[in-house]
Formats: sequence, C-alpha cells, structure tokens
Amino acid sequence: MISPTLIQELSKFDTQLTIDDHNKIGEGWGSVAYRMKSVANDWVVRIPKYPDAPYVGGDLRREASIVRNIQGLNLPVSDEIFVIEDNSGRLIAAVHKYIDGSPSNGFAIHGRDNRSKLAHQIGCFLSTLHQIPLTPELENAVPFIDLWTDRYVDLIERSLPKLSLRSRDWLREVSKEFQRELNSHKVSEVLLHGDLSAEHILVDDEINILGVIDFGDAMIADPALDLAGVRWAYGERLLGQVLEAYTANGCAVDDDFLKRVKFYWKMVPLYLIADGEIFNDGQDFTDGIRQLSARVAADSRKNKQK
Repeated sequence: MISPTLIQELSKFDTQLTIDDHNKIGEGWGSVAYRMKSVANDWVVRIPKYPDAPYVGGDLRREASIVRNIQGLNLPVSDEIFVIEDNSGRLIAAVHKYIDGSPSNGFAIHGRDNRSKLAHQIGCFLSTLHQIPLTPELENAVPFIDLWTDRYVDLIERSLPKLSLRSRDWLREVSKEFQRELNSHKVSEVLLHGDLSAEHILVDDEINILGVIDFGDAMIADPALDLAGVRWAYGERLLGQVLEAYTANGCAVDDDFLKRVKFYWKMVPLYLIADGEIFNDGQDFTDGIRQLSARVAADSRKNKQK
C-alpha cells in the first residue's frame, strides 16, 4: 500500500505526482508494484514485503545500483531509478520510470515473424549485457556466484525431502552428472540479469523491446543461466534463434554451454519447490512439483527410446 510517508518522499522527486491516482500492477515473492501517475511520466513504485530480508524475491537496492551502472550502454533499461529510505536507512521503496509495454510472452507464440523478431532482440540484449566490462563499481554492486556451490547445492538439499522417490532419484542423478561433467567452476563469469522471463521483457505492439526490468537477482556468473531463462520463458526453438543473434554479436559459447543451459532449465522448478509453500497459498509449490514431474517423465521417455 502507498503510505503517506512514501507519497511525501516521492513528491520530493516529482512535484507533479497525481497523489490519489495509483494502482497495483504486479506482485512477486518479495515486493508489490504500483503505477503512480504524473504529468511528465508515470512511475513504478515497488514496495518490499519484507524490508528486513531484501533477498526474498530480489534485492531492490542492488537493482537500482546495477541499472544506474549500465545506463547509457544501449540497453533497454529505465533511464531513471532510485530507492527511498526512511530516517533509519530502512528501505521503503524502489522507484523507476514506468515503461508502457506488455509482457512478451503473448507475442512470442503468435507467428514466425514475431518470434524471429523477438528472438533477435533478446539475443542482442543478452550479448550486450554479457559483454559489459566488470568495472569496480559493478563488482561492488553485484555478487560473484558459483551457481553450483552458491545456488544449487542448497536448492537441491531443501527440495529433496519434498519430492517423490522417483523425482528424488532423478534429481540426484542429474545433479551428479552436472558435477561430474559440467561443473560451473570453470566457466566464464559475466554480468547476468539472473531472472530473465517473458514478464520481465516488455514490448510494444510491433514486438519492439521497450524495456527489460527486475534486475534484483543480477549476478556475475555463468552466462548460460540467462539462456536457460530464455528456454524457460519461450521454449527450446526460440532459444536456438536467440543463440544465433547472441553469437553473431560477439558472444562465444563453449562446448558444454547448451548442456549447462539444459541443466539450469531443469532446475527452475526447484525454486518453487524449495520456497513455494509459503507463497500464493502454496500454489507455487504445487506448480513446481508439476513442472519437475514433467521433466522427470520426459527424461524417462527419452531413456526408454535409446
């Protein structure tokens, strides 16, 4: 909810705010987003649900710092973003200019030309993002993450007790294969979006990307993770088109790149399984179990066909 204190602080940045004209436009695990009207431009105000635990659902402070560091680099990000704190330094909200676009998932499934146009732009965006030099400012704003050690070990340990015997066996086997053959210790580390999805890529009616939002999970890590987000959001076929633009614009991929993309894609439901029971009345957990079961079944069918 937009509190009087927050409105007062926002008015210091924009004296032309329409104070009573705001509406809720989205909600994630960690924050609720509102659109606030103004004469010059509208604002998105994201209010943390758990201000003392910022890493739930992304770090709003980190997002503001990253976006400020990459503005002017020909990337579709907000040209104005800031955080608002109370007198004690506690985060009240993160604010950025409203981007008048629609989530790209609806466009990605209608027509070959639409998919090709979207894929090319996503590939160009990721190639630019992943080739940004890691300046001291960026390295101070963004954590270096070894995806296996820092991310998946914990996710797997917390998810295993919640799975069926069949799914547990599958997860252990897939994880052992990743450790044995692919490990993320040896890969290049670049600046990642970290939570790439169709909802975070906003387009206009002509399928032009107007903005990429929600950098709160950004990290310096294996670039294959962002491509796994593409596969998660749009499917394997569009991923191939994205990779064409990605490599054509200067990003090299190693021999195991697609294998790591596949592993990270397989692990996506674990986020819902590990923590989803406490969000959306448990529906996120149910969705995660269903999605993981589909992966288990698909691998089982492939193994039987060999």
